[in-house]
Amino acid sequence: MHKKLLSQGRRLQLGGRRLRLTPLEVRAWAEAAWGLRLELADARAVWRLTEGWPVALVLMGERLRNVGKLTDRSGVMALLRKGADLLQYLEHEVFQTLDRKASDVLMKAWPLDAVSFPRDDALLPSGSEDVLHELADRGFFVTKSGRGLFRLHPLIRAYAEREMSRNDARAAADLMRSTAHHLKGVGLRRDAVSLYLRVGEIEKATPLLRDLAIEAINASTPYLEAEWLDLLPEDLVAAEPWLLMIRARLLQDRGSYVSAQSLYRSAARLFQAANETTGQLQSLLGEALCLYVLGRWEECLTLLNRAERLTSSPLQRAEVLCNSATVLLALCRWDEAVERLEFALAQSRPDTRKPLKARIDVYRARLFYLRGLYITGARWAERALAKAGAVGHELYATSLNASATLLTQLARYDEALIQVEASLAIVQARRWVFMEAPVTLCAAGVYFGLGRVRDGIEYAKKALELSRRVRDVEAEVWSEDLLGDACRRNRNVQKARLHHERALDLCRVHGLSAFETARSMCGLGMDLAVGGDEESAGRHLAQASSMARKHGLTSILALARLYEGWLHARRGDERAARAALAEAMRLSEEGGYVHALTQEATVACPILALCERYGLPGILPREVLPRLTGRLQKRYRELSEGAVYPTDVALGFPPAASPVLPRPAPSSYADAYSTEDGAKISQLTDREMEILEMVGMGLPNKLIAAKLFIAEKTVKTHTNRMFRKLGVTNRLQAVLAFQAHQRHAATTRAARPEC
Repeated sequence: MHKKLLSQGRRLQLGGRRLRLTPLEVRAWAEAAWGLRLELADARAVWRLTEGWPVALVLMGERLRNVGKLTDRSGVMALLRKGADLLQYLEHEVFQTLDRKASDVLMKAWPLDAVSFPRDDALLPSGSEDVLHELADRGFFVTKSGRGLFRLHPLIRAYAEREMSRNDARAAADLMRSTAHHLKGVGLRRDAVSLYLRVGEIEKATPLLRDLAIEAINASTPYLEAEWLDLLPEDLVAAEPWLLMIRARLLQDRGSYVSAQSLYRSAARLFQAANETTGQLQSLLGEALCLYVLGRWEECLTLLNRAERLTSSPLQRAEVLCNSATVLLALCRWDEAVERLEFALAQSRPDTRKPLKARIDVYRARLFYLRGLYITGARWAERALAKAGAVGHELYATSLNASATLLTQLARYDEALIQVEASLAIVQARRWVFMEAPVTLCAAGVYFGLGRVRDGIEYAKKALELSRRVRDVEAEVWSEDLLGDACRRNRNVQKARLHHERALDLCRVHGLSAFETARSMCGLGMDLAVGGDEESAGRHLAQASSMARKHGLTSILALARLYEGWLHARRGDERAARAALAEAMRLSEEGGYVHALTQEATVACPILALCERYGLPGILPREVLPRLTGRLQKRYRELSEGAVYPTDVALGFPPAASPVLPRPAPSSYADAYSTEDGAKISQLTDREMEILEMVGMGLPNKLIAAKLFIAEKTVKTHTNRMFRKLGVTNRLQAVLAFQAHQRHAATTRAARPEC
């Protein structure tokens, strides 16, 4: 749609609207006002510098015109490269064009994060609201956020502060003190603390910091400003436990968990000596969070048990119980975790129950994710997301990430992408270091699902780097696992093994739970299987299966059994192979493991085809095959229906390069095929062969009768005759004999020379 651009002094009218511009509108501005057509990348660079403010664009155009470069792209790029110089130019020019009254208002308003009327009338000159309204209307770096509410652009605030401090430093400090006192009086304690700390009034900031800390009982909820860390003198902090705890929290927010944990412990001792239980409780919760991130989960749980004995209100008890449940989930102690969550909900007051319900729904989503029940987990994440929007940004970002993670496993990638990008935007805008690695890791999984492999690897590496920087052991293990899986699926088995071995080492060193250990063990087993080391692969997969079965980790169990089924079939143990693959397909259908099977198909196509040969397709034809590339679909059909049997080709090779594997020595009835066996098969009538094929597909007698339009009793009669002719006693032995015959026939056809 064509939009009319009109420059009127320092104002932009765009289709009747007065506003800040988007990058596309900046591009249109440059063409209409400067006669210069910018590439979109150049327009974005201009937008980043000016933030789309019309006044900044006008001033930028004036400077280009003064140097004779208005219609020259090189002039615009040269101006952008000056960066800070241009910003200073814009600041200077903005103030030069303001009248005295407007300048006076801005020089009084700069300490305020937001100016609100009538709240701030006493601080500002009379008529200030009209002045700010006019500036906002003209686009002079002031925005109107609501009725009587205005925000000054950081550029103007910084310039005003510098100018006032340069001209009269004492007046600037007095203005900050009076503004802080005013903000304290109207209940804006955090803004007041910032100003008190900047003018060195630590004794006035301390009680406000104490009140903020007591209110923020959740140890992960951000409520401090990063700049405070440099404004708190270390000598005063060491003697005051509340300041010590605040410093620990600031270090925690920065991702320095080891240092934060040490300070939390010191603060707890000081609070205990002063018999101040509230401060001691807060310190214990902070230290517990640091221990959790550092992977010391058993120590964390012990600390939380101590904290529980210090609680004196339902809100405090609910908080400690939720924290304990988080650790118990990580330790795969499902029943205890659920019990604590239910007890926390029962303990909560009606006025705190709504946010607590949203938080507990996120925990339930995590529970079902760890258990591998993705369909159920996605429902809980959806419920959490519906509630979290009205609770707070942190819980909303966490709910978005939880939902995106589960939707990815269900292969609902488009929905997952929207949610994870929204979560990442919130986390990065607020600089929440503690959430950046998990959300980045989730984004990597989404990009892999969408086929954007380069982006997936880039984000997985970034998540690994972030987790190492802040020593988030759990995120580091998950990042190593994801990179290992990506390398295996891209046929780089050696690198895959390195990643999974590093993940296993982290699990052993830090004593992580069965989930991390079993998943890393399973990943290493799959690497070994794809690499051809079947004996070692079998050992690792057996350990992963045993651990996953013991703790109810069905997603890990499904993948381990899938590869175990392949190894059994390679050894000729058809009965064990069929049992393992049947379990893998059943679990995959129950849990919705579409993403895992689709991603694994690049190297495990022969295994999936073997499931089809056994009559165990599960979700493959309905959910997985349509998501594969045309080349993989063709390969699947060749192996599941063609002359080449799946176990006769190697895993991990592209179709054109798949080598034929040597068969192991026969170890079962199915591989010990002889001329006598062929003679037995040849005795079967056409109808008996037809029924045998259907038995091999896993169909019961009733369904076979319906397909052949005969009575079920007739099917039983044919089946008994078939058993006698083949010399077997049950359906499984008959199927194994038939599969051995199929394999022998396929080998004979492949070996026959062409005429």
